[in-house]
Amino acid sequence: MKIFGDKEKFAIQFDFYTERGIEIHDDGYLMFGSAFFWVNGKNLFAYRDFGPDATFSYDLAILLDFFCDFLFYHITEDPFPAVTQSKIAVEMLEEFQLVEGEDNDVMKYLDVDWDNVDMDLHEKIYDWNVRHGFTANNGGSFLPHAYLRRVADKIEVSWENNFPYKAEKGEVYMKYKKGVDYVDAKLYKEVIVKFCMELINKFKENFPEKMQENYENLKKAIEVTL
Repeated sequence: MKIFGDKEKFAIQFDFYTERGIEIHDDGYLMFGSAFFWVNGKNLFAYRDFGPDATFSYDLAILLDFFCDFLFYHITEDPFPAVTQSKIAVEMLEEFQLVEGEDNDVMKYLDVDWDNVDMDLHEKIYDWNVRHGFTANNGGSFLPHAYLRRVADKIEVSWENNFPYKAEKGEVYMKYKKGVDYVDAKLYKEVIVKFCMELINKFKENFPEKMQENYENLKKAIEVTL
């Protein structure tokens, strides 16, 4: 299993299920593997009740796309688009939730007074959520309800996992329920870039166009001086 960074500070640890690392399907490909997202000694991808090594295990391309697309916004100033009383990202978004509880419960939205909802503002909040949050980019996998943003010379990592994922054999809870931690922005950038480049270089012969697209997106972040 390969690791970039320091578990006690910030690191990504990952491995592929097979030496080749991919399975090709009619509608695309899957980089099947597992990953650990270490923040000050905690693996925020860890699941509760499934043993010490239970972690994100699915298509690593989900993580590759997320970081290549949005690392730039994590390491630069990208202010939350609304005035808020909250101090950390996960609570800022919670403050502007339209419904209480699990936000994938469609029926709850029937009770929203849409005439009093500022749709322009909520569209901006939604876009910010996509740029900074794992959940909006999980591709159907089990990733934490966590957010990444630049605060001074640090990357704030905040999370709140109140609700389980539904799986065939029951419910899956994230190990860490709620919290916030901070990691050095330079270290964060260095680790994410190394992780992304490792996957881009591994698969660029198999998928040259897609890996070139990922690299071009990542390049914006690589060029940022911290």
